[in-house]
Amino acid sequence: MFKTISNGQSIHQYIPPHLKRMFYNNPAAVHASQNGIDPYGFSTDGLVLYAPLWAMKDSAFKSVDVCRHACSVVGALWRPNGRLLDGNDYIESTTPALNFTTGNFSGWAWVYPTTITGDSRMLLCRGSANTDGWYFNINTNGALFINTNQAANRASYSANGAAVINKWQLLGFTRIGTACAVWIDAVDATATAQAITNPATCARTLKVGVYDDKVTNPFIGVMGEFGVTSGALSEGEWMQLYQKTKWRYQS
Repeated sequence: MFKTISNGQSIHQYIPPHLKRMFYNNPAAVHASQNGIDPYGFSTDGLVLYAPLWAMKDSAFKSVDVCRHACSVVGALWRPNGRLLDGNDYIESTTPALNFTTGNFSGWAWVYPTTITGDSRMLLCRGSANTDGWYFNINTNGALFINTNQAANRASYSANGAAVINKWQLLGFTRIGTACAVWIDAVDATATAQAITNPATCARTLKVGVYDDKVTNPFIGVMGEFGVTSGALSEGEWMQLYQKTKWRYQS
């Protein structure tokens, strides 16, 4: 029996049987190894994509959510804590569910960057600059950006140096109304917020760890997991997500 939480169900209901041993030490008693606490009890309300890369060893897999999106891996080698992206690797999903235009949405990823300077480092991309869609990246100065695109790009971002190398961080963003914000370890890190217009409709695939052309702006480091929600996560929901998932990335 999966655990019910106040505003939805835990991710447990979507875990395929063959992956349950990866999620729990004892799949027959899923909460026993966590002293009765469901380690995946964050809300799944509006969750349209969740990919725990530390559990996905194959070159193609389905996301762990109600949508079960097809995802393919190009190069990124599996590690017990995620996927290693070394500059020419990425993950791609053909899901149409991430074409956010007028509605609120959020995205996030647990990452361990090993290089930031020298190029913008793409985290999640479903769009093209000054054209359509949206993308989420770290710039060369360590500022975290969420970009929404029409004929002109609109961006909200953190201060320089907010995202750092050689450290696990939960990096995320929200779009709510005409505003966007960026989040680091469940703290609103927005330093500059531009008023946005709705991103133009986008028929592109989702690229993880690289820009839309599958070549430029590569992320370098390890990505543990990522997710996208069709709604703006609140401060409390960010904290819940962080508290429920951080144990895997703490030494």
